[in-house]
Amino acid sequence: GYDKAHSLKLTPTGTLYVCGVTTSRDLPASVDAVKSKPESTTQADGFVARFDNQQLTHLTYLGTSADDIVYLLDIDPNNNPYVFGSTRGKYPVTTGTYQNAGSSQFIHALDANLSKTLFSTVIGSGRATPDIAPTAFLINECGNIYLAGWGGAVNVRTGYNLSSRTLGLPVTSTA
Repeated sequence: GYDKAHSLKLTPTGTLYVCGVTTSRDLPASVDAVKSKPESTTQADGFVARFDNQQLTHLTYLGTSADDIVYLLDIDPNNNPYVFGSTRGKYPVTTGTYQNAGSSQFIHALDANLSKTLFSTVIGSGRATPDIAPTAFLINECGNIYLAGWGGAVNVRTGYNLSSRTLGLPVTSTA
């Protein structure tokens, strides 16, 4: 299948995390992975992989029965990977986590072995289509999440229809 790495991050201890998108159905996912098999046999799924000592040690698929892409990755202060991506499906949200229901950008935090979800949520306008193309993602030393992306009318003009509207994205009152 089609495999594409989008982002990678090296931890202070030398562990390398890689995220991306795949249509492969046979990536060597870990037995105890959050998702050891893809959700769909026909759509793209995201993935996160962990390498130690230049060897693949853990891998998980991420996604829904629709197209899913993991674009960006960062590491929290406890060396847990967080990813930022987009979906055409209904991405799972951890109970009690902030969310913009029905949105198509997701943040998913995993434990270091990619075997547990720490939390997952969706953000955006709630239109069920991606609002932005992710461009930056950071987890700071306090665990705060910062993200950026682009979207709007420029996407329609260039033929890049992943995100055609930014109208309706939530904005804080102090922005």
